[in-house]
Amino acid sequence: NDYFGFAIPFIPNDEYHVEEYTLDYEDGTGEYGVNFYTFGNTQAEFDYYKSMIDFFYDFDGSEKDEYGDTWYYYTIDYDVYLDLTYYYYEDSYVVEVYVYYIGEMSSGGTSGGGSNDTNADIITNAGIGLPRGTNGIFNVDFTRADNVKDVTDQGYYLDGCPTVGSPGVLVIPVEFSDRPALSLGYDIDNIKKAFEKDSENDYFSVYDYYFKSSLGKLALDITVVDEWFMPSNPSTYYANYKIDYEGQETLIGDQMVMDEALKYLDKTMDLSKFDSDKNGIIDSVVLITTLDIGEDDFHWAYRYWNFYTDNSGNYYEYDGVSANDYLWASYEFLFEDEDGEFSDKSAMNTFTYIHEFGHILGADDYYDTAGIEDPLAGCDIMDAMSGDHNAFTKFNYGWLTTSRLVTTEASVTLTLDSFTKSGDTIILANTWDDALGAYQEYYIVVYYRKTGLNGTVNGTEYGYFARDGIVVYHVNASLIEDNLGGEILYDLANNNTNYLDDFGTRNNLIEYVMSKNDTYTYVVGDSLPTVINDRGRVLEYTFTVDALEGDTATLTFTKKAE
Repeated sequence: NDYFGFAIPFIPNDEYHVEEYTLDYEDGTGEYGVNFYTFGNTQAEFDYYKSMIDFFYDFDGSEKDEYGDTWYYYTIDYDVYLDLTYYYYEDSYVVEVYVYYIGEMSSGGTSGGGSNDTNADIITNAGIGLPRGTNGIFNVDFTRADNVKDVTDQGYYLDGCPTVGSPGVLVIPVEFSDRPALSLGYDIDNIKKAFEKDSENDYFSVYDYYFKSSLGKLALDITVVDEWFMPSNPSTYYANYKIDYEGQETLIGDQMVMDEALKYLDKTMDLSKFDSDKNGIIDSVVLITTLDIGEDDFHWAYRYWNFYTDNSGNYYEYDGVSANDYLWASYEFLFEDEDGEFSDKSAMNTFTYIHEFGHILGADDYYDTAGIEDPLAGCDIMDAMSGDHNAFTKFNYGWLTTSRLVTTEASVTLTLDSFTKSGDTIILANTWDDALGAYQEYYIVVYYRKTGLNGTVNGTEYGYFARDGIVVYHVNASLIEDNLGGEILYDLANNNTNYLDDFGTRNNLIEYVMSKNDTYTYVVGDSLPTVINDRGRVLEYTFTVDALEGDTATLTFTKKAE
């Protein structure tokens, strides 16, 4: 507990040998933890103990050492590992375990519970316990979080787009000399329909979607330029243009197009009006191009940040403001059909633009780019489908600032309103640090209904699930703290990419907790099964769905007996 904030199970035995374990690396980091071992256990006892370890932690493989003994390797938590072996030594069988952290260790072990120790890789709520509640619940207020200045800062990163209020969105239609809009039949009015308020599309416009999803907290101030901008060179020139960026050859053509467009618009528009938070950065730039859709980035859709700068490394300025966050996508995405083809020229599909704007606001992709796992099964606007943003995203954006944390020592019956209608949520956790707010490990309970953004639009159903019911998310949004030139910065420790991928991390940021019947929605009579959190602990609470009546669900939450 002193090192990691959680316990490792011991194999039953009368006598243990426990030692501090350190192994220093030449770069100043090392392995820090404990080594414990015991004598006299049988093979059957070891096998049972190993089955517990297999259940709680991720198996990373095994190998034989120089003595022919097999070591089994596990990942426990971010940069925390467990090595286990069983061997014969001096007329007795030995179970030996190493539990250790890899990195730079501050005195007294790694920090948790909202600590601002710059040597701590990850900030957790381990060992905090639950706060004292009233009538079985504690009223969570995310604005009390210490690691952000205020709730609006939870939703965006440095120089990013604000997530509440009316940030400026500059949408620039871009045609190329080798892909002219007129010959392709592309119409700026359709771009306006895709982005502006109260527009007719197959689904909702970008404005309408985010106004509804934010429960009115985000009213994008969108301007779609009235004419196509044509860059000075054909598309093939920009598609292959590279610069040396931090020692790596990097494609930069899209940012060159953005720079040309902003310089052109600077002559006739006041671009400073798109900087609503007055930080010197345009809130968001959207470039909708006449490019065909292809596999490479230049011909795909994405959000990125600008690193096209002058020789001194400074952003170019237009009316005293610069550009950082931008969205790049083809007009052809409007033609996308339900099979992912782009042939329906009569379609007005806004899903890609809505998804990419979610990145502009600061959300991750929730699908696994490694293609190994499927944490949200495609069922999220930031995964592979339409429908509303999930509760964690809304916490992160600052759209939902309160929740209810179950703290009962026995049981409590609560009502839960439709999430789409009200944003109502209930949180379950073994430990809760109010100073960390939305950025820790917990479970979110919501009442999913096939209405609003999850409902039927123009005769087509756009929700995730076939039936109404309770949906449970497991979130591990723990933060990593970094000291960059004396400035303390925070980033999420986890994402939804499998950690075996080059860009992955140990745990999923967000995933569904399935019912006992392997369904995503819990209906009347269903109960939450036993679930294990990322520290190997059983969640101490369960619930039973008592009623689902219109926009109100009734659930009974029970604390499990120790």
